[in-house]
Amino acid sequence: MTIAMRRETAVLSLLMFVVFFHSLATFGQGARVRITAPIDNTALVLVPRTHHPLASAANDLGRVTGNSAMNRMVLVLKPGDEQASALTRLINDQHDTQSAAYLNWLTPEQYGAQFGPALLDLEQVTSWLQQQGFRIDAIARGRQWIEFSGKAS
Repeated sequence: MTIAMRRETAVLSLLMFVVFFHSLATFGQGARVRITAPIDNTALVLVPRTHHPLASAANDLGRVTGNSAMNRMVLVLKPGDEQASALTRLINDQHDTQSAAYLNWLTPEQYGAQFGPALLDLEQVTSWLQQQGFRIDAIARGRQWIEFSGKAS
């Protein structure tokens, strides 16, 4: 092995070492807690453009009974503005051949730690759903959604 090849290998090894430890530091920080007060069932917020296009007055068949099964409902959790910006930067870096993050893909758990809700927020949301009588069926490994089921009542 020539001196130039050894130097190149050493530089590459150092670069990988720095990227690895930077990733560990970033993943260890976790998401910022966004639910800072108890969840209040009387404080309702209308979220625009979140209903299915077929959910209209023309298709309304009336009330369902309280015993009607509501299966496989999915609550999608939106990242914070800071997380969304960081995700855009990461995606751009992962596709930039000059970036240390080039092709450095994340596992779902790493994605969740960086771009999903804080674990405390996730616990509060799942606890609230259970208090409303729902069963938690699944939580995405990347923390971006919660699947739950229950009765209409």
